[in-house]
Amino acid sequence: MPKLTDLVINPDAFFEEEAESPRFLLPAGIVLIAGIVELAGGVYTSRYVASATEGDGVGTGATVLFSLPSVLAPFVGWLVVGAVLVAITIYFGGEGNASGTVKIAGWGFVPSVVGSLVGLGVMVYVLSGTEPSGIEEAVNMQMEANEAVESAEMRALRYTLVAWQGYLWTFGVSHVRNVKLRSAAVAGGAAAALVVLWNAYGGTTLLRITEVL
Repeated sequence: MPKLTDLVINPDAFFEEEAESPRFLLPAGIVLIAGIVELAGGVYTSRYVASATEGDGVGTGATVLFSLPSVLAPFVGWLVVGAVLVAITIYFGGEGNASGTVKIAGWGFVPSVVGSLVGLGVMVYVLSGTEPSGIEEAVNMQMEANEAVESAEMRALRYTLVAWQGYLWTFGVSHVRNVKLRSAAVAGGAAAALVVLWNAYGGTTLLRITEVL
């Protein structure tokens, strides 16, 4: 069993051993954590706005229910990324079963967890300690927090984390699909590009919808 620290400091060695018998529960847990952190962010901001409505807002249970898509979204992304990695490596003569590739792909969501935690931290930092006197002020503060999360610095961090994801997927797919590193880099890069598109047009829209609800 490979050391988890190697995933960060030596992903080549980590995936060389992991590809021999890919695990499911740990990468699934990583994807789940990414979704839970997103859920926590949505619930936190929704409850913040509701706190200014003097009890007329949506309850916590309903807020969680409306925010559940943010938990499911990473799992959809996991399957899509896995499918992309399989499809591209088939072109390069990749071997091995698809399920092993999907399992390996789950490890690439570690950077997503990091990014989500940082984003949640920024949101809490901006909103904590403030007591909106009304719904308008609460919405304005929420918009200010969203601007902080979407700042140039945060975007740079997200792109860096996506590059890290592509880096992990490159080594992972190289070993689990038995393809050359250059070919694996094409697959990993394509998956990372897909994440960028999702963050730009899919994930942000979903997050905003759940925050409004």
